[in-house]
Amino acid sequence: MTGFVVRLGDRNPAVATLKACLNRAASPTPPLDDQPVFDATTQVAVTQFQQSRGLTADGEAGPATFARLGEELNYAPVAAAPAAAMRLQ
Repeated sequence: MTGFVVRLGDRNPAVATLKACLNRAASPTPPLDDQPVFDATTQVAVTQFQQSRGLTADGEAGPATFARLGEELNYAPVAAAPAAAMRLQ
């Protein structure tokens, strides 16, 4: 699957969406902040989410990770969040 990926060091609105979704779907400890910065804490939460869901655990949030979050939260726009964020930049 190809497409938009957010990773360590990225700063954009898709990261804030990712963090909010991870807080709801995975309840990381500590909860992720609402800043649009993909930091080391976010990377750990993404990796743990991916591992626990049988996804490729690379610590980067791409189409498969966003799609899985959208499925779990029953919220289709999550999968569209990366594309929307790119339009905002």
